[in-house]
Parts: sequence; structure tokens; C-alpha cells
Amino acid sequence: MLRGVYASCVRVACGRGVPLTSYSNIARTMMFRRGMSGGSNPLKKQLQNVGKVVFRDSGYQPFKKNQGGGWGSGNSGGGGGGGGNGWWGRVPNRYKLILVGMPVVGGGYYLTHLDTVPISGRRRMIDVSPETEKVMGEHAWQEIKEQYKAHILPASSTYSQMVRRVAGPLIEASGLKDLDWEFIVVEEPQANAFVLPGGKVCVFTGIFPIVETEDNLSAVLAHEIAHVVARHSAENMSFARVLTIVYWTLRLTLQIDAPWLLNLFMQVGVQLPFNRRCESEADHIGLLLMSKACYNPEAAANLWEKFHEHEGKTEKRGSSVSQFLSTHPGHESRAKQIRGNIYVLISSRSSFISFSLLFFF
Repeated sequence: MLRGVYASCVRVACGRGVPLTSYSNIARTMMFRRGMSGGSNPLKKQLQNVGKVVFRDSGYQPFKKNQGGGWGSGNSGGGGGGGGNGWWGRVPNRYKLILVGMPVVGGGYYLTHLDTVPISGRRRMIDVSPETEKVMGEHAWQEIKEQYKAHILPASSTYSQMVRRVAGPLIEASGLKDLDWEFIVVEEPQANAFVLPGGKVCVFTGIFPIVETEDNLSAVLAHEIAHVVARHSAENMSFARVLTIVYWTLRLTLQIDAPWLLNLFMQVGVQLPFNRRCESEADHIGLLLMSKACYNPEAAANLWEKFHEHEGKTEKRGSSVSQFLSTHPGHESRAKQIRGNIYVLISSRSSFISFSLLFFF
């Protein structure tokens, strides 16, 4: 069973994504961070109707328009036609307990599993242990290496040596040098890189013509290492569980007759913004790792501008709508955001140096 879970995750992580058919799959498919470009988007494919919920023995009918012109259930008059019990009266009794108890139980569970993201200081909920995350990442890593075994460059290759050389100072700066870090370079044309839990990083050769320099490559690797520092994989799995509970709670209690609409709202309005926030946070943490490892932080902004130009040349540049439906922020907006973070970083350093000199003299 586990091998099936890992195989499903691997297909998503390596650009062979499959559409999400329900929120119960998110914990599997979102285990990994997509690499630099974000890859295929399930929302660009046809939305699948997850079916209608039929409530037996409840005598309850889904919301529909009544003769009076209002909206209500088959058991009440609706908005324009009557219905004195209101929304709460239309909810079956067996689901009222869910509405009342879920916030209490869920809130307590959330508060007892709060965690702080290193470096950024953001508070978030994680209920996946580092040991579980590491085991899952290791199994998936073996699947990755098996899948690409004919295309993995030897450790003595120029690209492999370059990756390890650039990654060394970044790992030191991350404070996670005790992890069993492993880097492989796969000879594939896609300009991408991704990381798995436990410090497993895969870089595709298609990215090297874009990065060109070691400073630019450090921005790529710092971004991936930042995902490990922040434990974004575990956070994604935890967040997926919350989404699954919220999804089914809303669907069962509100008796929604169009589950695809709720699914669309949860994905576009909740899941995708969450993914983009994690990516922006990885950019921010990666910028600080680059600075601490004595790489030029300006290279991070230059890198995303290069990606933007590359997309323009290959006619793959996305519109503002496609960026809204993406798991990653747009390359141009990332470059602007990073330049703003660089300005804050330089300003804070200048203030510290000025204060130090004033104290010294």
C-alpha cells in the first residue's frame, strides 16, 4: 500500500502529475515540493465531478428553487417562499452535532499541534513527526532513483560536482548538516529541481543553461534547502488533513448539491494560495541562507528574471489568470518580491554595522 502512495507522489513531483479527484488524495500528492517552475496544474485539466451525496433516512432534499422564488430545501419553503426554521432548521439533526463539535475539537487539536517555522518565525499547525516525514521521503527517493537510474549523472560529472560544491555552504548555513543530504543530477531537458523530506534534492540538467553561474545555482539550491528547513512537506500533509475535514463537514452539513463548486473553492481559494505562500516563504528563507553562506542574494532576483525571459522565448509565459491557478507565484512577481526582501536585508545589515561602529568608537 505504501509503495502505491509513494509512486503516486513521485509522479506528481517529477512532472507526471495526475488530477486530484478528491481532497483525500492531497496528503499523498502534496508531500513533495514542486521544483522551480511548478509543473502541471490539475486545475487546467477537466474538473471531475465527485458525485452527489445521498442522505438516506433523513427525509432531506438538497437546496433547490421553490415555487415562491426563494431557495430552500425540499422540506422547507426557502427564502422567498417561506421556511420559518431558517438555515439551522434545515440542517438534519445528526449533522448539527458536527457543526457544534467540530470547531471545539478541531480548535483544540490545532492549538496543541502549533509549531514555529525556523528563521521566518511563522506559526503553523503540523501533526506529522519528523521521523514519519523522513521515512516517507526516503521511500520516495528510492522510487525516484529507480525511475531515473538510466539518466542520473555520475558523481564525477561537472554538473554533479558543481551542485555539491555550491550546496555545501548552504547546508552549513541551514544548521541541518546532520541530515543525510543527497544530491543527484538527472539528464533531462526540463528546467526544474525539487526536494524531498530528509534532504534529498534532485536537479535536472535543463536548468543549467538558465542559471549559468554558481551564484544563480545557489539561489535554486537555497530555495530547495529552505523547504527542508521549514518542513513544508509535513505542513502540506497536515494542511491537507484539515482541508479534508473542512470539505466534508461543509458538504455534509450544508447539503451542497454541487460538490464540484465546493471542490473548486477549496482548491482555488484555499489550497493554491497556501502553496504560493510556502513558495514565497522558501524564497525568503533561501535568501537569508544565501547571504549567510556568502553568496550574492541579488542572484536570486536575477534567476527569476532569467526564468521569466526563458518562458517568453519558449512561449510558455503564463497570464495573470494562469498564475492565479498555479501552485507557484509568477517568476516576475517573485523577482520583485525578492528585490524587496534584499532591500530590507541590506537595510538591517547597514543599521547593525552603523550601531556596531558607534559602540566601538
